[in-house]
Amino acid sequence: MLGFDEDGNALEVSRNVLEKEKENVKVWAHRGLSMNFPENTLISFEAAAMVPGLTGVELDVQRTKDGKLVVFHDEKVDRVTKEKGYIKDFTLSELQNTEFKTDSDAPGRRLKYANDNRDIAKIYEKFCDGQYKLKVRPFIPTFKQVLDCLKPYCEKNHLMINVELKTSIVRYEGIEQETYNEIAEAGMADYIVYSSFLDDSIRIMKEIDGGVETGMLADPLSETIKLGDKVKCDDYHPYIKKLDVSVPEIEELKKNHRIIRAWNMEEPLYNSGKVLSDLDYRNFAVWGITDIFVNTAELYCCK
Repeated sequence: MLGFDEDGNALEVSRNVLEKEKENVKVWAHRGLSMNFPENTLISFEAAAMVPGLTGVELDVQRTKDGKLVVFHDEKVDRVTKEKGYIKDFTLSELQNTEFKTDSDAPGRRLKYANDNRDIAKIYEKFCDGQYKLKVRPFIPTFKQVLDCLKPYCEKNHLMINVELKTSIVRYEGIEQETYNEIAEAGMADYIVYSSFLDDSIRIMKEIDGGVETGMLADPLSETIKLGDKVKCDDYHPYIKKLDVSVPEIEELKKNHRIIRAWNMEEPLYNSGKVLSDLDYRNFAVWGITDIFVNTAELYCCK
C-alpha cells in the first residue's frame, strides 16, 4: 500500500521528492482555514481566500428542514456546535442561532503563527482582536452567503471552490440541481468543481451540465477511479493514506489530463485537540498527486 503504513507513518519511496515537484502541488483550503478558525464558516472561508497563491477552498453542502442550502460537513451538528441532531431536522433559523464550540488553544496557535509570519498575521488580524481571539461570532452559513463572500476573490484571483455534495449518507433528493442553480444565479460557474462520495450525484451533475468539472471522492484511489470512470468524472479525489495505484498508472492518468486531488484527516481541525505534525503533504508529489486539501493552507502558502 502506498502512502502510510498501518501505524500512520509515511512509507519510504525509491527517491526523494524534488522541490520543483512540491512547488507544483496545488493547495486547497479544506473547509477554509479549518485548524485555526471554525470550519465551514464565513470567517474560515474569507481568511482562506486572503491566503496568497491559494488554488481554492473546499466546502460541503446540505439542506435544512425548511429547504435551504447550508454549508456544513457532518450530517449531525454534534461535533461542531453545542446542539445535537441532524442538519436535515433543523430550520435555517435554528441552525444559524446554534452556538459553536470554542477552541481555547486557538488564540495561542494564531499568535504563534502570526509572530512567525507577517502575511499570516495580516490575515488573522482581520478577524481577531489584539489577543488573537475571534472578533465575530461564527455561525452556519447558507450556501448563498458563502458564494457572496468568496465571489470577489474568485473574480480577482481566480480562486476555485470545490463544492462537495453531502449525499452519501443523507440522500438530499434534488440537491444537485438546487446547488447548480444557486451557482448559476451567482454567476460563478467558472470557479466550481463538484465532488461527492456518491457516484449518482456525479452522474446527475453531468446530466445537468456536461461541461461542469467533477471529482469522484472515495477512500482508496482504485475505488475512486472505478466509480469515477463509471460516471465519467473529470478528476479523482482519493484519501491520501490509500494511494493503492502504482505511480506509473497515476502518471498515465495525469497524461490524460486527470487531476489527483488528495484529502487527509490527519491534520487538526478547530477544537479537535489534535497536534499538528511537521509532515508536508506536498511530499506526496512523489506518488503522483497533483493537489492537496489541507486544514493549514496558510502554513503552506505564506512563506
